[in-house]
Amino acid sequence: MGTRNGQWYTVTCAGNGVTGDRIELRTTQSTYLSISGIEVWTGAPISSSSSTTTTTSSGEYTTKPGTKLKLQRASQSSPYGNNSFPATNAFGNGRTFTHTNAGVGMWWKAHFGGKYWISRVKVLNRHNCCGGRLADVKIFIGDEECGQIEKGTRNG
Repeated sequence: MGTRNGQWYTVTCAGNGVTGDRIELRTTQSTYLSISGIEVWTGAPISSSSSTTTTTSSGEYTTKPGTKLKLQRASQSSPYGNNSFPATNAFGNGRTFTHTNAGVGMWWKAHFGGKYWISRVKVLNRHNCCGGRLADVKIFIGDEECGQIEKGTRNG
């Protein structure tokens, strides 16, 4: 089954999850990167099932597994259409969408405000066009690969 317009895709991070202070989506095929929403959920290291300690610039605090993080400082590799579709549009959860220029390695990223243990990521595909663009997009947490959106139709 290929990627479709307006569909949420859940990627569970490999193993027991990965740690990092940001999320990055990166294309592996020569295409545009467009997303309409994104959610990042905390997990817990194997040694701790009740909470994980997170370090931020203002100190340490405890985050329960299954917490949806608030994302900040979004950016993307290129400003398609005179930046008519900026990186922050991903925070609209379906009302808007991001758009980069075409190419392999086009990226979108946002920061968490601290380092977290991440177990899963949900990405909302653009609703009105070009569902195949998210096929094979890789998701990174910090510098570690979390996983990849399912392979599928390569269109538009």
